[in-house]
Amino acid sequence: MITQKHIKASITEIKETYFLSSGGLRYPTSNSKNLGQITKDRYDLDFINRAYIFLKASIYTTLESKHKEQTLQDLSTAKAMGALVLKTFSHNLCPCMGYAGESSTDFSRRMIEIVPLLTPSALSEDWQELEELSQMLIDSLNAENCIIGRGQKDAPNAWFTMKLLSKVLEQPLDKRKPFYPPQDTFEAYQNIIDNWDTKDLTELNKMVYFLAELHIISDEYELHEYDYLMEIELSLLFPYEIAIWLKLREYKGLINPKIFTHPLMKTPIMRTFLNIKNTLPKPQGQKDLKILLELIQKMCPNNNVEIPSWLEEINAQKEKDIQTTSTQAIKNKEEEIEIRNEIIKSNQIVKKSGTYQAFLPESHPLAKKVHQMSVSKRLGVQGVSMLPLGLSPEDEDKLLWEWIGA
Repeated sequence: MITQKHIKASITEIKETYFLSSGGLRYPTSNSKNLGQITKDRYDLDFINRAYIFLKASIYTTLESKHKEQTLQDLSTAKAMGALVLKTFSHNLCPCMGYAGESSTDFSRRMIEIVPLLTPSALSEDWQELEELSQMLIDSLNAENCIIGRGQKDAPNAWFTMKLLSKVLEQPLDKRKPFYPPQDTFEAYQNIIDNWDTKDLTELNKMVYFLAELHIISDEYELHEYDYLMEIELSLLFPYEIAIWLKLREYKGLINPKIFTHPLMKTPIMRTFLNIKNTLPKPQGQKDLKILLELIQKMCPNNNVEIPSWLEEINAQKEKDIQTTSTQAIKNKEEEIEIRNEIIKSNQIVKKSGTYQAFLPESHPLAKKVHQMSVSKRLGVQGVSMLPLGLSPEDEDKLLWEWIGA
């Protein structure tokens, strides 16, 4: 049995590992391959890694109260990335990506990694998305797509979550196709599922306590048996299946206890996640994510892999920010012209003789090339127009000539 002392020690260890001495957060680094090295048998793991980076970061930040806003930001990005993982797989990409099929052992093992990605949707009470994503996994277990194959017999926490979702959301599981866990080892979980909607809060507290103990036992086995994307200490402190269960109860109008007796339920992690009342901010963009999705579209042209609207919005905003920065830079330079008469545009009259250097805003794709051109540095004569550099009209309009010396 895990004690409060053990949990406190684990939290201290995590904080010492993931928070710098200055109090700043150190995010885990991604194991993602470089885009040039992404192949058909690696892209899925790259996506899952990205989702877990932000899911883990949202957990870390609950341990420091000053990072509350960052918790919501990271949870939002984990939610968006988790949905992206499932929706991408739901287009039945397995044949295209080279997987053996629905019974592929390597693929179905990922049930322990994919199912926790439903948690942010439940915590943020995005019930429509939760139902959609849950149905995708149910379809996989029923051998209708390949997201998690037909399941994983030795993943009781994940199976508890899926069977609970199936029952509460009325999404039927086929009795024959899924790889169900052994009945004798899953009986304790099934008893909780059968009574998931109890109104007896004392009994509910006992069931949560029992499920927390099962979480510890099963996680210790799963994390040692398989390669996993979440560290042992962190996973043990994050009973996602309990969080999803309790949020489903709220969704159905049931009351949960305000205080739980099991030590796992008293951590900042669970206290924070079970009491999220704020609307999540927009997901955080990732520089190469759109490129990666476009790469998948190219590899599997017959599958309708879509770039999500939130990513399009982020990229559009970035382009807008770049344009704004560029426009502001030109404006600033033009203001300097009026003050110093040392910066001019092509075809303008030179007001101060000397050597001029041509340049474009740093964000412009031709900025470096222009700077390296031999003709980008020339003599300007007072009273004579500065000849154009020879760029396209649009680029020439953005070009400026700066006086650099007599």
